[in-house]
Amino acid sequence: MGFVEIKDLVKNFGDTQVLKNINISIEEGEFVTLLGPSGCGKSTLLRCLAGLNSIDGGKIFVNGKDITDMEPRNRDIGMVFQNYALFPNMTVWENIEFGLKIKKEKDYEQRIKDMIEMVGLTGKEKHYPSELSGGQQQRVAFARSLITRPTILLLDESLSALDAKIRKSLRDRLRQIQKKLGITTIFVTHDQEEALAISDRIFVLNKGEVSQSGNPEEIYTNPANEFMVDFIGSYNIFKGEEVEKVLGIKGNKVAVRPESIYVREEGRNYNEENFYTTSSVIKDRIIIGSVIRYTVEKNGVEFLVDLLNRGENKVFNIGSEVELMFMKKEIKVY
Repeated sequence: MGFVEIKDLVKNFGDTQVLKNINISIEEGEFVTLLGPSGCGKSTLLRCLAGLNSIDGGKIFVNGKDITDMEPRNRDIGMVFQNYALFPNMTVWENIEFGLKIKKEKDYEQRIKDMIEMVGLTGKEKHYPSELSGGQQQRVAFARSLITRPTILLLDESLSALDAKIRKSLRDRLRQIQKKLGITTIFVTHDQEEALAISDRIFVLNKGEVSQSGNPEEIYTNPANEFMVDFIGSYNIFKGEEVEKVLGIKGNKVAVRPESIYVREEGRNYNEENFYTTSSVIKDRIIIGSVIRYTVEKNGVEFLVDLLNRGENKVFNIGSEVELMFMKKEIKVY
């Protein structure tokens, strides 16, 4: 049995079943992400774990103990929300201290100092939330949840309100803190890139069910079904006649990532058995950081090709004809 076990969990809102026989096992110290589109049930599942929502079937175990009917305050679970939920009339120190006072703990000053240093807020102890940036406020929220040393930390879209640069910085810091403290953490997000970057394992939810679970590499490279192909990353999807028009093979539905398509380089030897080869025309190109994304066309079918934006790589002009190579092992057939 895992450290956290969710067994056959069911949750209904009226006549609508929003969670359908969910089974999830999480090891102690893991950083697990619940990923999925809006309305898939991921935040509801998190609230069921915290005891904020009742359940209509199934069981929840933590460290072998059945907590299904336990009051939220007795579950020893910390939770951080998207909106920070800080007390505006309390300083950084007082916000972090609040949970310790509720638990009537003593001699905790050094713990608070260490936590403030860990989240990078040294010197901000006497500041009020209104005097802090959004990223700093979220760090206070993390510190307040972590200071009581909960058995499990739940994060509900906790980074989504921040801009991209701050979100990445805070995400990296959070992962470092989580590893250092070894707290079992369950993170909810709709952001695929964020989930892939931060997680030990990912559970992808769709319409109240677990569509696929695995480590980030498994989730990214081996989507289990059509929903996963559509949801994770930017696959090129060819259907029916398009498969033959582009690849010269027959098939009902084929998916291939833009980075799994290569331009044949002159003078380089290839094992032709490993590739499907086709000539195509460049229709458009855009730069996305370290990648040049080309829109190419073959027999009236347009698709994407991602090539590294490096000095030694040739940049192809719009209208150029290129010979493309599709690696067979990276093509998904459905």
